[in-house]
Amino acid sequence: MALEVRTRERFPIDWATTQNNLGNAYSDRIEGEKAQNLEDAIACYQLALEVRTREAFPIDWAMTQNNLGIAYRNRIEGEKAQNLEDAIACYQLALEVRTRESFPRDYLDTNNNLGFAYQDAQNFPEAYKAFDAAIKTVELLRDEIISGSGVEEYKTKLAEKYNRSYRGMVEVCLELNKITEAIEYVERSKTGNLVEEILRRDLKTIFLPDVATKLEEYRDKIAAGQEQIQQGKADNPKALAQRLKELRQHRNYLQDQYLPIGSSFKFEQFKNNL
Repeated sequence: MALEVRTRERFPIDWATTQNNLGNAYSDRIEGEKAQNLEDAIACYQLALEVRTREAFPIDWAMTQNNLGIAYRNRIEGEKAQNLEDAIACYQLALEVRTRESFPRDYLDTNNNLGFAYQDAQNFPEAYKAFDAAIKTVELLRDEIISGSGVEEYKTKLAEKYNRSYRGMVEVCLELNKITEAIEYVERSKTGNLVEEILRRDLKTIFLPDVATKLEEYRDKIAAGQEQIQQGKADNPKALAQRLKELRQHRNYLQDQYLPIGSSFKFEQFKNNL
């Protein structure tokens, strides 16, 4: 019904948005034949990309490329190998816009998707690179789980996404016979989850009051700036992205003086702060 009003001729931007959303609906659809639903999803995304070009709407273009990649990875029709190549190509295009500096959450999601596509294609070295990029972003964004704004359900979803990165990396390390590294990633994931749970409860008792206040200040500034970029409301997105990168560095430096999290985490140091 929406497309009867939101025609391409009269409302091209709304039309493209509806096509993208319709593609999402087909991609997730339970009724009907799965193969046909995915074909319909791919067709919708491709139509959306006729308007959502990189030049005119880079953020929306990257989103639809990522969605199209998911549909190609799940595609039943056609040759599996070619579908995976198409999925990988879409994810790589999306990452040209979804950079870690500007859109860290989207960068994480797309690298996870890319890693699993490479894994499906048995290209384990490239899968390793993608999951490595995702995990580095996980550790950059740890505080969004620990003390980020928003409802618990949202933070739980973030945590689930982050755990996908570690799971994928462990599987790939095993395929590459990097047994020790696989074990290390398992431990990093488990330790990170433990730290997050404790810090959610005891942030202001583990850190000195002025440090906790400063960390919360960094958190709020980063969240506000990231939201401006995500919503396309930043006057100078590139400059703001650079500023957010600096804020994250300052936050991590301050945090790591008291409690390193992620690859720099040491349990003995954490235990001594309890």
